Amino acid sequence: MLGRAALLVAGLLLTAGGHEARADAADFYRGRTVQFYIGSAPGGGYDFFGRMIARHLGRFIPGKPNVVPVNMPGAGGLKMAGYLYTIAPRDGSALGILAQTAPLEQAFGAQGVQFDAARFTYIGRVAPAVEVTYTWSTSPTRTLEDARQRETVMGGASPDTNTVIYLNVLNALAGTKFKIISGYPGTAELNVALERGEIKGTTKTWDEPPRVRRRLVSLS
Repeated sequence: MLGRAALLVAGLLLTAGGHEARADAADFYRGRTVQFYIGSAPGGGYDFFGRMIARHLGRFIPGKPNVVPVNMPGAGGLKMAGYLYTIAPRDGSALGILAQTAPLEQAFGAQGVQFDAARFTYIGRVAPAVEVTYTWSTSPTRTLEDARQRETVMGGASPDTNTVIYLNVLNALAGTKFKIISGYPGTAELNVALERGEIKGTTKTWDEPPRVRRRLVSLS
């Protein structure tokens, strides 16, 4: 995903079919370092996908620049999105991977939104997002009905992220009794909290490494 006016230039250069456009892009990118911003801490899903993109993207850009991943965690990815929109160079040398919830957070008026999601230029998607609420294998809460009958401590990142929003939605609409502990920096920290027993579960996209996924119980 590429951001706004400066990054619109990069998007156009990368997708333009004309030989002249590709030549101009090659001259611009040759020998250059492109910063690829990731709006989460190291070790989580966005970090994994962001680093995978950064590792391979350069060879598909005319001029083959060096693409370097840069973590910029904060506010569930809103800090990085705001940086791309308001501060980052507008010459195609700064790219980023946005949280899938960025447009929703803008629509809901979440604090910390400093961008217009409609004005980002999106040039790719890494993977479909399948949201799952789950508990750790040692938790007595193993079904949705269990979650309706007992309080279950669940973890999340920023209150404006899907890790918290979906738990609140389940409490309001499905009658679950989730006690939500928010404020974890990212999915890596949530996984550690699960293994330590600080929390019993969370809601995230179903893209955990097999080592972690084997010990999870899907509730929804």
